Amino acid sequence: MCLKIDFLAMTSLIYADSACSIPAGDSGCIVKSGHVLLRSQEMDTAMLTCAGCGKPVFAAYIKAMRKIWHADCFRCAGCGMPIRESGFKTKAGKPYHVACYQHIFAPICPTCGKPVTGEHIQALRHMYHPDHFMCTACGKPIHTRQFHVHDGKPYCKADYTRLFSLICSVCGQPITGTYQLDAAGNMVCSKRDRSHRLCISCGKLIQSQHNGGGKYFSSTHSVCNTCLATAVIDPADAACLFAEVCLYLAEYNLNVDPRKVPLKLVSMAELRRSHARQSPSRPHGLTLVRESSMPGMPLTREVTYILALTSLPRVHLGMVLAHEAMHAWMFTNNFPRLTPRVEEGLCELAAALWLEKHTDPLAVHLLENMHKNRSRTYGSGFRAARKAFSKMGMGGLLDYVRKNRKLPG
Repeated sequence: MCLKIDFLAMTSLIYADSACSIPAGDSGCIVKSGHVLLRSQEMDTAMLTCAGCGKPVFAAYIKAMRKIWHADCFRCAGCGMPIRESGFKTKAGKPYHVACYQHIFAPICPTCGKPVTGEHIQALRHMYHPDHFMCTACGKPIHTRQFHVHDGKPYCKADYTRLFSLICSVCGQPITGTYQLDAAGNMVCSKRDRSHRLCISCGKLIQSQHNGGGKYFSSTHSVCNTCLATAVIDPADAACLFAEVCLYLAEYNLNVDPRKVPLKLVSMAELRRSHARQSPSRPHGLTLVRESSMPGMPLTREVTYILALTSLPRVHLGMVLAHEAMHAWMFTNNFPRLTPRVEEGLCELAAALWLEKHTDPLAVHLLENMHKNRSRTYGSGFRAARKAFSKMGMGGLLDYVRKNRKLPG
């Protein structure tokens, strides 16, 4: 803000300083050593009162904050001294020297304890002088927006990574991005080399000292040698397993004829291409179907193929086939169109029932993963279907879904 000093017009002739250049009686004014010589039109001085003391203003005055003040009454609300400078600050309708305002109201830099009045860095709910926002470890200023916090203290990226990051159990380097957690609880960074691969079935790190190494089919399909010992690679073996799965599901009146449903073992790449836009990140199976209709003829539904990932261990492949068989059964039994959560939840239920009949460690691991799955479609859907199955049985559950197109609860 700026301060303006004016002089009131007086009706009487005061006196002239010897240095004045305007003769007495002339209109105008000269200010010299605090003496005033004025002569102009008369003014109603009763209309001008000081906002500080409330008394009339007859001499030099200050116009500030849309008010009139005696020069000595315009005082700083902080220190109480008159404000003589042309610039000042206001707060809640009160004037302050700039220095007093900054001392009272400016944020305090946590590092040096002094007011922050100019360029600053705002972080951790404080304002810092630019060079005073420093890494707790190395003490160097942090000038970028990328910093990390530990126990409420700032750290530069390099020191935070060095001091607090998770460590990859394979390469021993800090984990700076995403990581995998294998079945044994080991944290593995997201590097793509073979030493950082996990088995697609048991989820364990593929290392010679733990499981004898493994086989790498693609960047997203690796199988440890332990799981490879029971892996199904031959189409004839897969067909026999599918028949066994269908026989087991028939116990729940889920009748799928394996002779009428072609089965094919495929690579991860082919599965992904077939899944198209609806593909999960690493699909293990897919049911391909076809509907056809002709004028005057009923709608026909046909399962054209079940695709399953090759080289999965027997119990894992059986789980995948049970899931896909449930898709096939609902399609051929003219179920209404369901949301992914409902349909996948029912299919995961069929897969879980297959796993529950096995007691080997891999079956236990796969079943635990299903119960812990955070996916709304596969995890939440499965848990809701499993809970309803425990109360209603398979027949009651499927009747409810067919009628209401949703899971109970």
